[in-house]
Amino acid sequence: IIDLYDIAVPITDHSPVNIARELINLLDNEVLYSRLQENCLAAAKKLNWENEEKELLSFYQKIVK
Repeated sequence: IIDLYDIAVPITDHSPVNIARELINLLDNEVLYSRLQENCLAAAKKLNWENEEKELLSFYQKIVK
């Protein structure tokens, strides 16, 4: 989901120092923050329970038939 929708900065080094560095970068970089924010909002329109409900109902109906 992160790669498909570009909604986050992947962090491979999970050390506290690196996580802090990445968070500071995100807070300081308004362009990056805005892009991720917009992408999150766009992804939320597609990835939500209302849409999942439709897909699940369709899937279950195919199984029952």
